[in-house]
Amino acid sequence: MEQAYAYAVTDSGRIVGKARFTNGGPLHAFVTRENYPSVNDPLFDMGTLGGTTSEVWDMNDQSGSVGGAQISTGKMRAFYLQVGAESLQPFDELPPLPGVTRTDYQSEAYGVNSFGDVVGYAQNQSLTSRAFKYEPGSMTSA
Repeated sequence: MEQAYAYAVTDSGRIVGKARFTNGGPLHAFVTRENYPSVNDPLFDMGTLGGTTSEVWDMNDQSGSVGGAQISTGKMRAFYLQVGAESLQPFDELPPLPGVTRTDYQSEAYGVNSFGDVVGYAQNQSLTSRAFKYEPGSMTSA
């Protein structure tokens, strides 16, 4: 492992962050298993949403992990990966803020609670950064 950053640890000892899994490669989100603090195992690489990089900012043992991952255009998008899932899939991307129809916005998620409520930032239709709260099925600008 060339480089790693840990951003959060759960009550069960799981660690999340980002790491470089190959020499000179991109930084990817990772999550460890319970009571297994090493990130030197490529099985913990969560991948991306079609882009190059990703990172996990927070995790809750009851709900899942959140962060940001690049899509194929290079824009960062907030994601919420539910407990038990090990790699990012397109359906893990959180929706845009209400009223956003453009595709060049960016977002990132920074916190999650045990109910699966997620907070972070997202750009609105004019690409101004706004705080958001996502409750399963509902995205609101804070």
